[in-house]
Amino acid sequence: RDAYYLWCFDPSSLAETTCYYYPNFYYGTFQAAGVINTNIPYYTDVEFQKWLSNNEDYVKDAKDYMAEVAADMGLGLTRAQLNSGSGLTWQEFEADYWKSEFESDATSLFGRFSKDAWHSINNNDLVLYPTRRCFEEDYSASYREVDIDGTTVEVPNVPPPFCNAADYEFKPRTWQYSTEAQDNANGAYNGLRNLFPMQTRTRVEALSMSNSAYFISIIVVQWADLMI
Repeated sequence: RDAYYLWCFDPSSLAETTCYYYPNFYYGTFQAAGVINTNIPYYTDVEFQKWLSNNEDYVKDAKDYMAEVAADMGLGLTRAQLNSGSGLTWQEFEADYWKSEFESDATSLFGRFSKDAWHSINNNDLVLYPTRRCFEEDYSASYREVDIDGTTVEVPNVPPPFCNAADYEFKPRTWQYSTEAQDNANGAYNGLRNLFPMQTRTRVEALSMSNSAYFISIIVVQWADLMI
């Protein structure tokens, strides 16, 4: 939940070569067709309060970096506000600081994170990886519940906000890198999120594939030794 996304940034950013884990901070809603035919928020205040209360090192590091970026932007968000008991709500955090709904705003932390994210641009201004593979379902069903008209309902696995499943029938991908506004389902500047943030399911699949590839390579080497 609190490590839904891995954000890695350009070395020229304040993060330099450090990556951070953050929840699915996003203002929008999704349709759970066939399960719950209603709009369900991507993120809620209940989850936000749990993040504020989380004292794991990876969460504290993420909070430290967010406060550092906020200070660099001249925002009023302090590190103390990101602790449990500060009184800050998800709605206030989104409206006043994160601003995923208005990411083109100069005071949007979400917009700053997206611009600072690593886009694989080399010294010749060539984008090495304009897009990447992503997966149309996350792991929401394993940890999310929402209140619908007084009834607690389990949330199914849903498409991560920045995975373009609509334009790819079999293997969804992120939107291609672009600094221009686009007519996208989720966010006009999804082209700034061509590589990062990287959702948990994508990281799990990448790890599984790399482990399998390593295992197969060992078998191939042993087979080659027999042939020799």
